[in-house]
Amino acid sequence: DMTQHTGNISPPPSGPSNAGAPLRASVAGHILILGGGIAGLSAAWELEHLGLRYTLVEAAPRLGGMIQSARFEGFVAEGGPETFITRKPELWNLAQEVGLAASLVPIRSETSGAAVLHNGKVMRVPLSPLLFVTSPLLSWRGKLRMMAEPFIPARTDDGDETLAAFARRRLGQEASDRLIAPILSGIYNSDAERQSIMTTASVMRDLEKHGSLIRGTLATMRKRRAEQRAGVPARPRSVSFANGAQELVDQLAQQLTGTLLLNTKLTKLTQHEGGYIATTTAGDTIAVDAVILAIPASAAAALLGDLSPTAVQLLNQIRFASIGTVALGFRRAAMREAPPVSSLMIPRRARRRIDAVLWRPDRAPADHTLLRVFFGGGDPALLDLDDAALLTAVRDELRDLLRITDAPVAHRIFRWPHGFPQADVGHLSLIDRIEAALPPTIALAGNSYRGIGVPDCVRQGRVAAQRVTAVVATQASAG
Repeated sequence: DMTQHTGNISPPPSGPSNAGAPLRASVAGHILILGGGIAGLSAAWELEHLGLRYTLVEAAPRLGGMIQSARFEGFVAEGGPETFITRKPELWNLAQEVGLAASLVPIRSETSGAAVLHNGKVMRVPLSPLLFVTSPLLSWRGKLRMMAEPFIPARTDDGDETLAAFARRRLGQEASDRLIAPILSGIYNSDAERQSIMTTASVMRDLEKHGSLIRGTLATMRKRRAEQRAGVPARPRSVSFANGAQELVDQLAQQLTGTLLLNTKLTKLTQHEGGYIATTTAGDTIAVDAVILAIPASAAAALLGDLSPTAVQLLNQIRFASIGTVALGFRRAAMREAPPVSSLMIPRRARRRIDAVLWRPDRAPADHTLLRVFFGGGDPALLDLDDAALLTAVRDELRDLLRITDAPVAHRIFRWPHGFPQADVGHLSLIDRIEAALPPTIALAGNSYRGIGVPDCVRQGRVAAQRVTAVVATQASAG
């Protein structure tokens, strides 16, 4: 059943990304957006402001993709991303544009109070000089190697490498294995020995260009202080949405005036008279001038067979991992034996059944706390368990690792089978080759392509919209 969701027709409360500039004359053309996650919704938002007609098609019965929030018994739990960095301003800007500035709450950094599991023990990540000197996490040799970082020659090119190779090069083997790899695999649910730094953490390489990570960090701090003196409003480093990130999705859906089709799957995409015909499983057809594929690489590959066998073959090289999260609401008293940390990252080599735990007391009612447990990276079999067996497995891990024995007062389980693209080394050049194999009226956007974070997806959606608009406008004036 093809559920049509049409946004309200009132104009958005605040202007487009080119606010202040005169609205350009609308370009005649009809754009198909495949995928109603944040990349597809951002593409629609941009097209709306560029004055183009669009139809957004989403296979699921809901919008938002991996952004999904649950509110239950006073808890607010995210099934997907929760904390958003503002250094990449795209999400921050979009929230302002849709009128959600007041819903953004500053979050203390995930690394403050962070711990890693080492030799079966929960150990604080040594962020202060005192903690660093006294931490049993690293040997003296490992600490001295880390302290030598400013003297290691800096790499200044843009060639790719793995996160683990980067950490070894700058900070040494021990820091890479015990500190960096567990933290990054906890954040990205990926193997640091395969993950591309240029796709997921290019900021680290930007810092290195200053000569060392230390120098780069100091330069960033100086820049921030100079901006504050110049009166640039300071942004918190990370934010989340007070009522869950679903708020952003709901606001976009409400304010978009184009056609949004839910529960709608496409069977094929074919070229037709300089444009495309999309056919749905119900047999309906949609004629369009350009297509934005804001869907996972595997789904894009399934549709592009008639248009570009080369792109299909390259898209199928992108691996996907399954990931899940369990949100557990506890009474505060349940934490009486637990170590006083804000997150626990678990390295793959620890061979545990869960990958990470985040404490979110701010997402819980008084005298309670919320724990988010991530699974699927270290032990993919957990995704196949039914809810009861999964909950038992997770509670066993919490008892063994954190001495939490009480039953949760409430919980929610989220599973994302094959939901998490793995950006291996050379990923961005693979995307370059895929884009080169596609016609200019087909654009890609989303976490399979140029960055996996939400700000990256917002940017990709808007850029895709601008690109296809420019191509369609050029064709119209030439035709």
